[in-house]
Amino acid sequence: MYPFSKIIFSLLLLFTFRLSGQGLFEQSLSQNDSSKNNLLHINGFVRTDGYLSKIKEGNDFYFQSLYSQLGLITEVNAGKFGNAYAEFRFRTGTEFSSKIQNIELREAYTALYHGPLSIKAGKQIITWGASSFINPTDQFSPQDPTYRSPDNDDLHLASRALNTRFEITSNSYFQLIWIPVYTPSVLITKALRFPEYIEFGKDIEPGMQIREGNVGFRYDLRSKVMDVQLSYFKGYRNTRSIKSDTAIFNFTSLQPDLIRLVKAPYRINSAGINLVIPIGRSLFRTEAAWMDPVKSNNHPDPSPELAYTTEIEHSGQHITLIAGYYGKYIFSFKKLDYNPQGLTGEFPDLSSIIPENTPFDPSYVTAYFDTQLSGFNRLYNYQDKEFYHSAYAILKISMFHELLNMEIPSMYNFSTDELTLIPSLKFNITDGLSFKIGVYYMHGGINSLYDLIGPELNAGYGQLKILF
Repeated sequence: MYPFSKIIFSLLLLFTFRLSGQGLFEQSLSQNDSSKNNLLHINGFVRTDGYLSKIKEGNDFYFQSLYSQLGLITEVNAGKFGNAYAEFRFRTGTEFSSKIQNIELREAYTALYHGPLSIKAGKQIITWGASSFINPTDQFSPQDPTYRSPDNDDLHLASRALNTRFEITSNSYFQLIWIPVYTPSVLITKALRFPEYIEFGKDIEPGMQIREGNVGFRYDLRSKVMDVQLSYFKGYRNTRSIKSDTAIFNFTSLQPDLIRLVKAPYRINSAGINLVIPIGRSLFRTEAAWMDPVKSNNHPDPSPELAYTTEIEHSGQHITLIAGYYGKYIFSFKKLDYNPQGLTGEFPDLSSIIPENTPFDPSYVTAYFDTQLSGFNRLYNYQDKEFYHSAYAILKISMFHELLNMEIPSMYNFSTDELTLIPSLKFNITDGLSFKIGVYYMHGGINSLYDLIGPELNAGYGQLKILF
């Protein structure tokens, strides 16, 4: 071990035992006595969700999504040395004008426990971060932002991982995660409308070699004074870039016959820190992450960035308010001249692409699309400006002995004039029966990402759900 690494490791251990004590949040790997007596436990839910949206070209409304879903959760206890967990889901209906009918093994993993060491192996959802609205340190957890569900946890996707955890004290531990098979996030291209000449080819996938896997490391300390998380990740980022694969141009009509795009992953190094500090009945949280893409000739788009959040949460008897700030800085920023509507709009006049008094050359069209793709990747990853500044708030109100719960998450990006508003009302009819209604709304300034995707994703929704 290098001398510098020894110093860091020694400081972490000293800090751990110095602040070790009762944590802010109780955590334990052991199960309660009643569950130990059950070899197999099954629970789940049945629900119906509907999303109603306005047609972009008119005043009519249509069902953006309408489906029923069955979820089954099984937990198997193997005594004090291990257990297993699996969640199955069956969903049928329509989404974005397409029929859906799928059976999904959402999570399935086995866990082994021996003293301070625990190991989870299999398909599992792993998320990092302490902030309530957005988590800069969670660089590798894949999501599906187009999935139509009022339950935010449904947006997370599982990865095949080996999750190892070693307890130093009862309130501190080291965590090492290895993800041998890359699982990417779903890009919003699923919900966008592209011209007929644009199609998506087969995604570029990393190889199955061990060196292609993702590795994450985290140190976690919970104490009366503060909660501390230090993390590092090396591997493929959850979001991918879009790249041009094939371009076929019609020399008669001077219009493209085919533009084939592909989604390509890229590797990053990322380091982050989370702090949670109790202040009376409030909690102060701050989170920051540095992300540095591994540059290559195939993936020149992403730039290094520093993202950070600061928030405070105050809880009363029936009201909880979270207010925070989110910012981002792009290193070595250079302005790119492109049209944010270049991919989804009509093909432009050739006079705007080919220099005046210059013979037609397909390379000009190829260069045009490469620029539009770079611009879209910047827009999607919020790297189109040098600085980003946002404010967010989450208001939660419980009424009538928790029979009615209201939640209003909102966020405004001052750099792009983008507004996110997701208000909802949940009626707990009985212990296991609930009805939820709400709105999913995004609005952005001209040529912003929300200006592009908002009309396709905005909707009002309703959900009827039974737990068993």
